[in-house]
Amino acid sequence: MDNSTKWLLGGLVAAAVLWALSRTQQGQDIVTAVADSVGGAIRGIRNNNPINVEKGDPWDGLAPPEQQTDPRFAVFVDMPHGIRAAAKTMLTYQGYGLNTVHGIIDRWNPKADGQPANYIPDVSAYLGVQPDDPIDVRDSNTMFGLLRGMMREEIGATAALLVSDADVWSGIQLAGVA
Repeated sequence: MDNSTKWLLGGLVAAAVLWALSRTQQGQDIVTAVADSVGGAIRGIRNNNPINVEKGDPWDGLAPPEQQTDPRFAVFVDMPHGIRAAAKTMLTYQGYGLNTVHGIIDRWNPKADGQPANYIPDVSAYLGVQPDDPIDVRDSNTMFGLLRGMMREEIGATAALLVSDADVWSGIQLAGVA
């Protein structure tokens, strides 16, 4: 087994352990400590912005100006507020008539900006729909699946495990999705 395979397997094992730990309160405390120690190296985690909402809008929950250290992406006071901003954006897209994973992702991360070829198929598969099937992001379970799938693409599947389901649900609720 070559070194890259060993590193990959080690990362997968670590991700599985973190995921399993995040299912209990004590485990969530451990995951939080791990995230605090390594999260600085992961932009979306460090910014409390796991879907990489860009700067520009005066979002609720933005960190103060002196903490807006990322040149491109917004920094939020906590993870639920970063997820809220992404959820609000998805609701706005649906208001524009974008009601498929394909339509939403093409608007969120256009091919001209370097959208990875697997982004739309991977998010669709995670959500359990075809890329051009209609979805309703006003449904909390649909929003949850869409944001989780996008998170995996934006910050990577391993880093996405550092974002708790509770934070995702809190962000969805803050966005007013029932």
